[in-house]
Amino acid sequence: MSGIDGGLYNPQCPPGDRVFSKFNIWHERVSEEFLEKIFSPVQEVSLAGWRWPREGGKIFMGEKLVINIGPAMKDVFPWDNDPGFWEVNVGSRSLDDFSHINGIDCIDWRVDEN
Repeated sequence: MSGIDGGLYNPQCPPGDRVFSKFNIWHERVSEEFLEKIFSPVQEVSLAGWRWPREGGKIFMGEKLVINIGPAMKDVFPWDNDPGFWEVNVGSRSLDDFSHINGIDCIDWRVDEN
């Protein structure tokens, strides 16, 4: 654990009010064809000039999920974008909140607990 009560430490937020996720699932190369299903319970948050983790990155939020995506990188120099693929990181306070994603059998999600 990297914080108190499973959340990252922020002295200005009481433990029950932290906005950070306890669980993250992620994959560095998700095909565009699966994005609609992944985004079904969230809406895009407009952040002008957002460039993380790379230019083209986007943030989505819902009642229980926060999703950060960015263009997937090719695994050879010069590390250009890999068209048609995205790096996807989904965070939530409960593993149950990922149930809509569990049906995507061909993505081997990595799971981290904070």
